[in-house]
Amino acid sequence: MSIRWRRLPIRLKLILLCMLISFTGLMIAGVTVVVNQTDRYKSELVAEQSIYARVIAEQSVAALLFEDYEQLEELLRSLRLAPAIRSACVYRHPEDILVATQIFANTGPCPEQISQVRPGYSGNALTVIEPLVSDGETVGYVLIDSGLDELERNIQEIALLTLTAGVIAFLLVLVIVERLQRVISRPLLELAVLASGIARDHDYSRRTKTANEDEIGLLASAFNEMLETIEAQNRKIRLHSRDLERQVEKRTEELIEANKDLESFSYSVSHDLRQPLRAIDGFSEAIAEDYGDKLDETGKDYIRRVRAATSRMGQLIDAMLQLSRVRRSTFQPETINVTELFQEISDEYLRVDGAGTNIVTIMPDIRVEGDATLLRIALANLFDNAWKYSSRQAERRINISARYSEKEITLLVEDNGEGFDMKYANKLFTAFNRLHSPKDFPGNGVGLATVQRVIQRHGGKITVKSEPGHGTSFRLHLPKSKNAN
Repeated sequence: MSIRWRRLPIRLKLILLCMLISFTGLMIAGVTVVVNQTDRYKSELVAEQSIYARVIAEQSVAALLFEDYEQLEELLRSLRLAPAIRSACVYRHPEDILVATQIFANTGPCPEQISQVRPGYSGNALTVIEPLVSDGETVGYVLIDSGLDELERNIQEIALLTLTAGVIAFLLVLVIVERLQRVISRPLLELAVLASGIARDHDYSRRTKTANEDEIGLLASAFNEMLETIEAQNRKIRLHSRDLERQVEKRTEELIEANKDLESFSYSVSHDLRQPLRAIDGFSEAIAEDYGDKLDETGKDYIRRVRAATSRMGQLIDAMLQLSRVRRSTFQPETINVTELFQEISDEYLRVDGAGTNIVTIMPDIRVEGDATLLRIALANLFDNAWKYSSRQAERRINISARYSEKEITLLVEDNGEGFDMKYANKLFTAFNRLHSPKDFPGNGVGLATVQRVIQRHGGKITVKSEPGHGTSFRLHLPKSKNAN
């Protein structure tokens, strides 16, 4: 009911409210008149019938004592002048025998004994009993039965009058509401229509007009001020937006150029560094071969350190080239069998470094959409990471699986290796940043950064869970739809 009321237009609400107020007022007035009329009529009827009963009782004593029943009935007939009286009866005491009756309305015979009657109002009738007293002794009773027909007629007249007043009030309400809606509902309706149009068209230049100086006028003025404020703010936003777009475009161009320069520099440096490294390594090898017998152990150790450093430098250059190629390579999506890819990588590691107990579990038939070259780089780095950090375990365990949802495929690479403290997880995918010493676990700190870039190019993300001494779990979240960046 409350929802329906909220949806009603103001004009109809005014009509209903005025109707309700008018109806309530008329009902209260009608009920008040009926109650007062009823109480007054009953009080007057009781007083009037009591007088009639006393008069008849006084005049009937002698006739009752001499058993002149005709005289008694003649006295009772005199009550015809009272229109409310319907019947009158005289009883002789002590037997309470009915000795005279007079029926003025179709009310049935008088009761046979006065003891069967209770004086007062009962239903739609008033019963008055008056004793006939002679020398202080009760010799009989007069019973007068009166109806409330006149009261019912008065109530009907009041109801008809109330109904007539209701019809007149309804017509007046219609006239009043029609005038009120010009003053109240019409300005509000115009304001509502204007607000709806502004919300639909986003045209904040429109304004409402009103000549009222009351609360509605204040509302319209406040509405216009709000529109002016919104319009001014929109102008500022548009200006700032255009400036921001220009700045973003400029900064984007600068970042693109800087990124190209950085990648070109990284690529060039990596290539240019190879030649002097090869020269250093070559000359170091020649010294070791040609002049090995002329060098003491310290000199030979220096030569070994130089060659080891050039080897690490070569690996670092390869990692930098690989990281650069991830950004520069063309993205070519296709369906890839990840199970076969991991199996090839695992077989190679087991062939080269398969000493000890190694348990590698790969879930069958894992397929994703992506670039085969880039994904192979990422998966090889993840597998290398798991293989390397679980090398100290008596039984190396690596588990590769996948989970499927409506929107993505999650690849899991889990190991039982060293693990790490998760408070350092934000540093894990930063290039050249390592959580373990190179003496403990060799590496260049570029592998996981490369993995993150590959997954980002596929429109996904990489997450990790780990605990020191309890292994590490990498999760690659890849969207099901093809997505190349």
